Amino acid sequence: MKVLEKPTVRFSQQAFQQMNALTDACPIEISAMGVLASRTQRKEWGIDEEFYVLGFHVPDQECSGASTVMETDSLSELTLALRDQGVASEQICVWWHSHVNMGVGHSGTDEKQIEDFHFDKVCISIITNKKRDINVRVDIFSPFRFTFEGCSYSIDTVSILDDDWAQKMVDDHVSKPAPRFLNVGKTPQLGRGYHTGRDWYSNPMYHGIYPGAKEDEEDVEKEKAVITCSENINIDPAPDEESETNVVVQYHDEGDWEDLNLPMELDVLEDCYRENIITLQELLDYHAKWYANELNVQELQDALKLLYHEAGKVAEAELDIETVAQNQELVEEEINELWADHLGQERFLG
Repeated sequence: MKVLEKPTVRFSQQAFQQMNALTDACPIEISAMGVLASRTQRKEWGIDEEFYVLGFHVPDQECSGASTVMETDSLSELTLALRDQGVASEQICVWWHSHVNMGVGHSGTDEKQIEDFHFDKVCISIITNKKRDINVRVDIFSPFRFTFEGCSYSIDTVSILDDDWAQKMVDDHVSKPAPRFLNVGKTPQLGRGYHTGRDWYSNPMYHGIYPGAKEDEEDVEKEKAVITCSENINIDPAPDEESETNVVVQYHDEGDWEDLNLPMELDVLEDCYRENIITLQELLDYHAKWYANELNVQELQDALKLLYHEAGKVAEAELDIETVAQNQELVEEEINELWADHLGQERFLG
């Protein structure tokens, strides 16, 4: 016969607290006998586990730091008293004892005690210690003998709170921070490398060829915009702790350009945005990563440098395509002229 799963033992809150309380209170080993719920009780209460420990009773016993011996007469008296309360003898098959500060494995003495109980169907033995370690073992005697060491267990959950108490506390006392407004305008189209001073994107070759670049000063003035922050947001300080920010972006046009007020170490980020190397959304994303300590200044500069060179390659490629197209037009014009000359000669010879 093959057994695939270990059984699970369930404890009532009373039973579990009794084990812990006795373990804590007694400086030496101590034992107690527990009662299992009957099949009828488990069905009535909707208990799925086959073994449900209701509670423990402590008989007279003689104990030391390494042993516990329950008196036979006291065990008999306990059994008779429980029978008078409607508890069947087969339900009194749970033995718990403490190992104080030692491990919770079964000793040779424990193995002998399990056999000496002479239970007909099952013996559930539990060992705990003051470290809150627990070992649950199930020995089944009928119809075949099986021993399951280190079984899983569950504990009844008893709530003394109203069902909606927690939600009511959240609704009454927890609020979200007010949205932080970031008013921004269109980025000025100044072209790549304009007023930068950054050696890695100041190549004159790229001036004016970046997509969307403008050289007309009047057009530039029309496109100037402003980014302003409402009083309840501050993006200046360096990040010293994690925080959650709810940012609402609003767009508008202004006559004058105002500083983004980014920290000094992020001036390259502001320069790249002003010069249309990155978009506004990219600026906000990079700032958020820096603020959350996901990106340091050097990593930010490396990312912008890579982005700049990649965009430069695209701009160069666009110029090459335009040149090829222009050359192709010239070639087609020459071919057409030659063909026209050829047709004229044929007419003359004919």
